Amino acid sequence: MTAAPAAETSRPVPAARSTGADVLKSLGLWIVLAGIAGSAAWFGLNAAVPAWRSTNAPVLLVVAVVYAAFPASLAIVFGGWKAMAARLRLRWTSWHDIYWGIALWAGATLAATAVYLVWGAATGDVWGPGLAVIRDATDMARFPAAGAFDWAMILVRVFFLAGLTEELLFRGLLFGWLRRHVSVTATILLTTGLFTIEHIYPVIFPLALMYGVALGWLRARTGSVLPGLVTHILTDGTMFLIAAVLVLHHVAG
Repeated sequence: MTAAPAAETSRPVPAARSTGADVLKSLGLWIVLAGIAGSAAWFGLNAAVPAWRSTNAPVLLVVAVVYAAFPASLAIVFGGWKAMAARLRLRWTSWHDIYWGIALWAGATLAATAVYLVWGAATGDVWGPGLAVIRDATDMARFPAAGAFDWAMILVRVFFLAGLTEELLFRGLLFGWLRRHVSVTATILLTTGLFTIEHIYPVIFPLALMYGVALGWLRARTGSVLPGLVTHILTDGTMFLIAAVLVLHHVAG
């Protein structure tokens, strides 16, 4: 592993990093905002469009609102979007770092594909684990019945909210706080572990583990969350497109 830049490995720790108080305030406010806004979205949509009560629309809206509540919470805690971006290192560095992110995405994707193919071969179903990842990591089951509103919520989450929220949480807020107390290697491993567990489904764990290490290393190397955000969006977007193709061709079981 290439050594991280001095900004991430040297002591004393820069004041720009998040603190334990920042973490507690941000997560606490997120829970409150997500609860209030999510409930309002659920009951508001059901009241406004009764015909959608039995569809996926209310759930998709609530999920999008919960994701959006986290960046909003951070902005409140840190005193505005610009202040939050500065503290959590959501900043432009260079095209070279973006290319690094794309290269890591390609490498991690190939490695994960190999793992799932070997896993499938060992269990007698070559494509099974890989298809399970696509099903569990996307809204694949909702695609056939999705309407215009559903597609809007899915696309906004896939290409904007999911990556932004998760990168600000794991490679922004938590990375900065942990880096105050432990080495860069320990920080990468700890954030990777939390990132992996957050994905809930065991079949996704190998994929999340690989991407977590890659994104953590990229965050340490570049000193920015942005290249990892690009990588995250590429990952989510690729899985979304694969899921759409599978549904279109009726391959999914």
